[in-house]
Amino acid sequence: MRYFIFGILCWVSISCCAQSVDRANDTYAAKYVLLDSIRGIINNFPYPEAGKKLEALENWATSQGDRELAGEFRLLAIRRKMIEFSHDDTIEQKLRQLITSSEDNGYEYLETDAIQSLGLYYWDNDQKQSLALENFVEAYNIYSKFSGSEFPPKQSYLYDLGGSYFRYGDYGNAIRYLKEAISIKPGSIKSGNFNNPINNTIGLCYQRLDRLDSAIWYFQNIYELSKKINDTAWTGIAAGNIGNVYFSQKMYKEAIPMLETDVNNSLNTNQLKSAAGSMYKLSVIYYMQHDFDKSQQLLLHALDLCEHKNFWPTYSLAERFYSQLSKVYAAKDNMRFAYLYADSALDAKDSLVAEHNRLNIARSQEKIDYMQHKLETGKLLNAQRIMELVRNCLIVAILMMCVIGILFVNRQRLQQKKLEAEKKNAVSELEIASIQLENIKQSVQEKNQLIEHFTNELERQKTGEEVKSNDELLTQLERATILTDEQWENFRDVFEKVHKGFFTSLKKKIPDLTPAEIRFLALTKLKMTSKEMASMLGISTNAIRIYRHRLRKKLDLDKDDMIEILVESI
Repeated sequence: MRYFIFGILCWVSISCCAQSVDRANDTYAAKYVLLDSIRGIINNFPYPEAGKKLEALENWATSQGDRELAGEFRLLAIRRKMIEFSHDDTIEQKLRQLITSSEDNGYEYLETDAIQSLGLYYWDNDQKQSLALENFVEAYNIYSKFSGSEFPPKQSYLYDLGGSYFRYGDYGNAIRYLKEAISIKPGSIKSGNFNNPINNTIGLCYQRLDRLDSAIWYFQNIYELSKKINDTAWTGIAAGNIGNVYFSQKMYKEAIPMLETDVNNSLNTNQLKSAAGSMYKLSVIYYMQHDFDKSQQLLLHALDLCEHKNFWPTYSLAERFYSQLSKVYAAKDNMRFAYLYADSALDAKDSLVAEHNRLNIARSQEKIDYMQHKLETGKLLNAQRIMELVRNCLIVAILMMCVIGILFVNRQRLQQKKLEAEKKNAVSELEIASIQLENIKQSVQEKNQLIEHFTNELERQKTGEEVKSNDELLTQLERATILTDEQWENFRDVFEKVHKGFFTSLKKKIPDLTPAEIRFLALTKLKMTSKEMASMLGISTNAIRIYRHRLRKKLDLDKDDMIEILVESI
């Protein structure tokens, strides 16, 4: 009778599927409604029968030319098998084949569903949960571009992703993805309401991060909403979480009613471990308030609930129960029971440490297996990537060498141009300075001629040949005298350009020279005659002879021409 009903339901589903596909133009959202309905039906029947019916639906979808829908029916069959045979090795192989074929055919929705299913398969295997997270992230990279209306299971997939990050203690990423999940509009999925689980996990993340105000806010929202719709289970869960936060803040007055609500609701829904946890916290509060009888009563009741159940011993609970009972009996001066429970607490603690060690070893082994899996499955891909990386590195290196070469050549050219420009400027400045010195020498010669002319004019006046007045001749003679202080500075600048460092070297070699002697030696460097020097300095040739004589004595020189040799060496 059961299989007959199942057959009818499947045929109804097929009819609905055909109508739905025609009506919705093959949109994934329309197909998902059908798939979700069929999923609810097949979960009530054993796998072999359910598998055969799903195979029939797959063949029907193929005959209709909808290969993506056919793939979804095949995925439903694999998912149904996972429920009863979660460690069947063929499941992983079939899921990978489905992922490859959907990727090759461009069926992004089917590919996402298959990758997510592979993640769930790994998640059910305690030693492969790191692979689960990897697949959840890979699926997210595809479905993140779809809206909730385009891809109805988006919220549940985000919940799986955020929950896996929560399990690994990455609360920041958990909050990020869970908040994205909660932002999806209600009613975009048909297979269940994830708002309470999502909000609850976000609250737990904030609680772990010690952001208790944020945690309370999320738990309080769940509590008020669940209470309003008379959802006993979630009212108890939210109340327990709120009570836990108040308990950690030592706000015992606020914690008691919430913890009591959790105990009552958990007992009504047979959530014994949750009820026992809240009983423990209540016993601690009553112990702090010196109500030792009530504390003892709660602890013994909690132990009675847990002992002989399939989840016992839960060493974390046992260690807390026994430690607290030891304190209570000690407070009541019953030292015999206090010591007995203290010993039991130590045993439970040792077992808890051993359990943690085993868990850590298992997780370490999981990481090793994960790395081994990555090495094995990605060996060819890694080799290809390495070759591409080597090739790219060579290309980059060659390009960099070319760029460096071009920059070097350009730099050399710029430096060469700069040197040539500097050299050209230096030569130009030297030529200009040399011309200026030659002009000065020529000017001196011209003025010497002028002075001779003036002298002759004066002689003529003395002999009676009057040409010009004495005053006018004297004025012209004064104008012919050069190298005033200002003119000397200008002359010195021009001279230094032609004979660089001459005055500095002269000072170093002969430090006690007078300004007049320095001028005399500078003019000597220009190979001026005594007459030209006298004209330029505005003194007599006899004064020039005196300068020369004094310098020879000062410098201890024997011959007259030794001064010229000395100047040439500077």
